[in-house]
This record gives sequence, C-alpha cells and structure tokens, in this order.
Amino acid sequence: MGNSLFFNSRQDEYLREALEIAEMLASRRYCISSREWGRYPYDIKTLRQLRSEEITDRGFAQLAKYSREGEYHRRKGRIGEFYRICVQDHIILNALERSKNISLRPLLLYITTHELVHIVRFSHYEEDYDIYGEEREKEEGEVHNITYDLLKDVNYDGMEEVINVYEWARTTPVS
Repeated sequence: MGNSLFFNSRQDEYLREALEIAEMLASRRYCISSREWGRYPYDIKTLRQLRSEEITDRGFAQLAKYSREGEYHRRKGRIGEFYRICVQDHIILNALERSKNISLRPLLLYITTHELVHIVRFSHYEEDYDIYGEEREKEEGEVHNITYDLLKDVNYDGMEEVINVYEWARTTPVS
C-alpha cells in the first residue's frame, strides 16, 4: 500500500461501493426509500477534496454540518442543512499499514454506515449535532451499537474482523 496520504482511484471506488451498501442498510433500518434520501442531504469527500478545517487526525472520518443558504427547510421553515462525511484517507491508510488483520473495503463499509446512522439520527432529532463531552461519547456508543446491528449479519469479506475491532466502542460504558 505504501505511505500514501490519499486514496487512489481503486480505493475511491471501494468508498463509492461502501456508501451504496451503507445507504441500503440504513434505508432498511429507518424505512427510507431511495427518493426520500433527499430529506437527508449529505455528501462525502476524501482528503484531497477536504477544506483545511475538515481535516483531522482524530478518527477515520468526521461529520461536518453546513447550511444551504437560501434553501428553506419545508417542515421547519429554517435554512436547509446538509452534512459532509469527511473521510480521512491518511488516517485510514496509516491504520491499515499498522493492522494487517483488517482490510479497506469492510472498514469503509463500517465507516460509511456509521456516519449515515449519525446523519439520520441528527436529521430525525434523535440526537443533537452540537453535543460535547459525555453526551457525545454516549451518542458515539449508541451509533456503534446500531452500526453493529446493521453489519453483523452482512456477508462481506473481512467484516467480522472490522466489527471485532470496534467491540470496545459498543461495550465501554460511559461514566
């Protein structure tokens, strides 16, 4: 794999594939039709596409929230919001170099599923995007549990190893 900071074109394709599967899994859980995904506006960017403030060294991805100026949310009468999944290629590729027991494709499926669950939860106001500290940790644990539920029975090469890596996130109680 080398010490590349950025995904190559094949890895970008793996990300697109993972996102497609993750959307299907989230659609099933939350009863979202393909037409309804417009109610959950988001995009996904990799490191070479990210703004400097979207880059972090604290995780495989982070979710940024933006408002679409001039677009009003029909139900609430407020400016429409959208989310950006900011994929941190450099962190993912570095982690894969260190851990030979997990592979990129199932890891990307886990990451995209996890972030889509956050988007749906924030959009449904099940949780507030702007939470910090213990509340943020609690939300992360809940989303890891939901991600596990969505992926545990998926027949995807290498998924079991990735799920096992995240066991701590599902079982660590928040104090």
